[in-house]
Amino acid sequence: MNVKELYLDKLRSKKDELGLIYSVIRGKNVAKVLDVLSQQDDYINVTEIYIKSRMRQDVVSQGLNLLKRAKIVTKRKEGKTALYKINTRNLRKLNQIADVLELLR
Repeated sequence: MNVKELYLDKLRSKKDELGLIYSVIRGKNVAKVLDVLSQQDDYINVTEIYIKSRMRQDVVSQGLNLLKRAKIVTKRKEGKTALYKINTRNLRKLNQIADVLELLR
């Protein structure tokens, strides 16, 4: 297998991962959480997110867990408080992968 074929194989394996991530983002509740986070420059706690999104805390927490597993948000602890922020670096990577996969179509 040459270098180009290895690279294409790696991109194709990322396609499934990317599809899962985009399906997570398309969820209505997750999209609301992402919208609130996108308006923040710094970390924000769950309480602020559920107040701004007008959703129940458990729904926000579930959305954050999905986003965290998809590596779209990062979590930081300050004492007992969990703080969340969009992982812009990973989002840029995902967009680059999506662009390359679109070219492969």
